[in-house]
Amino acid sequence: MVIGVPKEIKTNENRVGVVPAGVEAFVRAGHEVVVETGAGHGSGFADEAYETAGARIMQGYLEGSNVDPLTEMASMISVQRAYELGQSFMDREDERARTVIQTLGR
Repeated sequence: MVIGVPKEIKTNENRVGVVPAGVEAFVRAGHEVVVETGAGHGSGFADEAYETAGARIMQGYLEGSNVDPLTEMASMISVQRAYELGQSFMDREDERARTVIQTLGR
């Protein structure tokens, strides 16, 4: 799997999605990690630290990818709704089972 780490674009936001130690763990697990140039600077991590951990440093990598953010967001919402529907079904079935057990136990 390719894991992308973008540079934060929000003003005064200094967090980074993955620190160099995390990159090292991902690479050890067989993943490829691509870090946008300067992604870790606000958190005190130089590009060289990511390279040493096994990441590739690339400028504009995510903008040039074939990922459509709107499609991905819609897909995530759909998956979340399906999960919530399944969870509510399980909750109802648990309640029915409790009712049956209480009724038979009397």
